[in-house]
Amino acid sequence: RIRQPVAEWTRSDFYGHCGELADEAAFRAKVLEQAEHAREKRALARQEVRSTAQTPWGPSQGATVFADGVTCHSTASHGGFHLSPERNCKVDARLRAADGFCEEDECWAIVAFTFPDLFTSFERRSAERIIKD
Repeated sequence: RIRQPVAEWTRSDFYGHCGELADEAAFRAKVLEQAEHAREKRALARQEVRSTAQTPWGPSQGATVFADGVTCHSTASHGGFHLSPERNCKVDARLRAADGFCEEDECWAIVAFTFPDLFTSFERRSAERIIKD
C-alpha cells in the first residue's frame, strides 16, 4: 500500500507496469489507467470460486465467474474461458470454439468482443488490439 499522496508517487512505488514507460507523464497515465481498471473491475462483481473442472489445459485450480455461463479458469500451466453452450452460441460462428473453451493469451479477446459488458474498458482495449493484430 502506498502511503504518500499521488503527487509524490514514483515509478519505484510500483511493479509490473507492463513494459517501459517513456517518461513521468506516461507513468502517471499508466497509474490512472490501472486505477480506473481496478474500479471498473470491482463494479463488475466477478466471483472467485473453487473449481476442479477439467479444461484443455488440465484441471482447474480456481475460477472467476464473470457471469452465468462465462467462467475463466486457471490451471497450473495455463488457462482461459469456458462458455456455456448458450453463451457460446452468441459467439460469431467464424470465431466460435466447438467446446466453448478460449485460451487466455489471445482467444479470450473473442469473449471480450462478444460480451463487452463483462469486461473493463482497459480489457476491452486490450482485446481490440489482440483482434486487430
